[in-house]
Amino acid sequence: MTLAARVRRDALDDTVDTIKKGISDTFTKENVDSFLGKLSELGEVIKSKAGEIGETLKQKTDEALKKE
Repeated sequence: MTLAARVRRDALDDTVDTIKKGISDTFTKENVDSFLGKLSELGEVIKSKAGEIGETLKQKTDEALKKE
């Protein structure tokens, strides 16, 4: 009984170690920095496009008001 419990605990420890290694291999400093850099670039593109859309809406609104 003690041996069976020890084997299960060892298997659990091995699984936890494997998961920890997988996470540490995936989330390296370089990967996280790259991801955050890409996220920042995406934010800048969204900001730029939102400004363009806002300007277009303003122009269209001004044109519509002039026609009235």
